[in-house]
Amino acid sequence: ISYSYAANKFAGPFLIQVQQPFICEDEGTKDLYFHNTTVRKKAKNFYAVTTRIISKIEFSDDVMMRVNFAVWGNGGWRPNFLTMDYKKACSAFAELLPGVFNEVLVTNNITGCPTPPGDYSIVDADGSPKVGLTSLPYNRYKIYIMFLSQDGTLLGCLGMITNVVPKERRG
Repeated sequence: ISYSYAANKFAGPFLIQVQQPFICEDEGTKDLYFHNTTVRKKAKNFYAVTTRIISKIEFSDDVMMRVNFAVWGNGGWRPNFLTMDYKKACSAFAELLPGVFNEVLVTNNITGCPTPPGDYSIVDADGSPKVGLTSLPYNRYKIYIMFLSQDGTLLGCLGMITNVVPKERRG
């Protein structure tokens, strides 16, 4: 048995299964606030997100985004397993959760970044995350999507508990 074969059983190409949203312990200033967020599995790899997004600020690429993964292990959550920082939050959010972002645009007649302050309701948007990684260890994760001002002030946070599972091989 080769090391790469053994490692592939623990990490590799993956799908993220969204299990449930949660309220972050620290929601910051709530200038970006996610209210009554629910996730329902509608198909094998389709997770429908319903939420109300209240934005007191223009959501632009002047806002930063940090995605922090806590990993489940040995009876508890281990924080800071992986942190991904994005300098341009609006563009990054559009790539990370394109279904949610596009639903905000379409239902509110917005053409793209930036989005103006407002109260946005979305129903059954595709909430399947598109993380720009080729491999992740298969496990249960608590993911914090945090929005930060240029000076590092936390503007808002969206939390999701997920499972990372092997992507099915085709062929």
